[in-house]
Amino acid sequence: MRITKISVKKLFGVFDHEIPLNQDSRITVIHGPNGVGKTVLLRMVHGLFSSNYGIFSEVPFDRFGVHFDIGQSLYVDQDRPVRQLALSALDDETLRSAGGRLHASFSISHSHEPGTDIHPYSPSRSRERYRHFVDLVESIPELDRIGSNVWFSEEFGSPMTMDEIISAYDLDLQYFATSEPEWLIHIKNSINTQCIETQRLQSSTENGQASHYRSRSRRFTQQSTVERYSDEIAKTIQSTLTEYGQSSQRIDSSFPTRLLDTSLSSSLDSESLLLKLSELEEKSSELMKLGIFEAKDAPKIPTLDSSQENLTNVLSIYVEDVEDKLAVLDKLAEQLRVLTDIINTRFDHKTLKVDRQNGFVISARDEHPIPLHSLSSGEQHELVLFYQLLFDAKPNSLIMIDEPEISLHVNWQEQFLNDIQRVSDLRQFDVLIATHSPDIISDKHEWMVELGEAVTA
Repeated sequence: MRITKISVKKLFGVFDHEIPLNQDSRITVIHGPNGVGKTVLLRMVHGLFSSNYGIFSEVPFDRFGVHFDIGQSLYVDQDRPVRQLALSALDDETLRSAGGRLHASFSISHSHEPGTDIHPYSPSRSRERYRHFVDLVESIPELDRIGSNVWFSEEFGSPMTMDEIISAYDLDLQYFATSEPEWLIHIKNSINTQCIETQRLQSSTENGQASHYRSRSRRFTQQSTVERYSDEIAKTIQSTLTEYGQSSQRIDSSFPTRLLDTSLSSSLDSESLLLKLSELEEKSSELMKLGIFEAKDAPKIPTLDSSQENLTNVLSIYVEDVEDKLAVLDKLAEQLRVLTDIINTRFDHKTLKVDRQNGFVISARDEHPIPLHSLSSGEQHELVLFYQLLFDAKPNSLIMIDEPEISLHVNWQEQFLNDIQRVSDLRQFDVLIATHSPDIISDKHEWMVELGEAVTA
């Protein structure tokens, strides 16, 4: 099941938006000035599918809808106080302060086949939910509060928002899934969403406000998001190599039996065998270049000359075995290939390589190593964003990206959608992007939805 359209009536009391999602390119860009609700729309979609309902009681609207390719729609209807926000007061600070005073109630329902009895579901108010969330967080020893709505996770080595904690620690399963109706759970289980917000590089700190919120006395290590992902990719490579080793042992253990079983013989002719051996040599070299293999790990690729034609049967089986072994690494190799290609087209004076021990390795043109924290904010944003898309995003998800233009030079912005399309084609997910920048849109105007003017009463 895929989302085909997102709609909202009277957002902030004044905007009606309808956003059809591109089904062919799988990429949709919403564009508009500050205050029309681009970021809020992303948060509403993600909040609905992650059971993080607070935004629906904080932001004024009449009806919010998510529409699916199977003909159904999911709706959130708000019953808010008479007090409205003035159009002239739609800055972020006013919305934050006003949101805390609204205390609007809301219900969730969906369109359905005639004769099906579906009752609207009314979640707990956000304050009750928030208090329950804080109680749960207090019971998790590795979480330290370092801001008003930010906690540091020792397990993940980074700050985490409420949404991230709910997802990472399965708090939604402990609290929300038990109270939601079956029809809503079924719809949510059919849709994955991920919201990549503007605070992608936030790191923990030992100074300032953090100490005011810290509930426990232990110290924690400062680590940026890019450093955390560097550690993660090293662990991913090592885990995949473990799987590769197990597969190799299983294949090797049956080699003598298959060699002697003439019924399994599938000898290649000499020309085909030479081609296969050459392809395996290239693949093995690329795996070393991508940081997955070290020289000692690469499979030994034999050579073949005319005097060894009697060995074609043995080598044919060996080649098939090596192909099967290396297939375990194909997905990881493609992800790393795309990541390094994209990032290295961005880095003019630096080069990204991946190492299975050290993760991301950045070097200058003279091969001098560059610490990750020395990368510019724009370089870190790109590395973090494309890592998330390639390694965290699930197939058939809706990935929402807020303001990808942050800290990016115009040339990088113009390349952005082409790179997103490359990743989307590989990972097979839909993308919804909110931006102020016409340079992000570049020549892809057919992918853009311009958010309209305020609706007059």
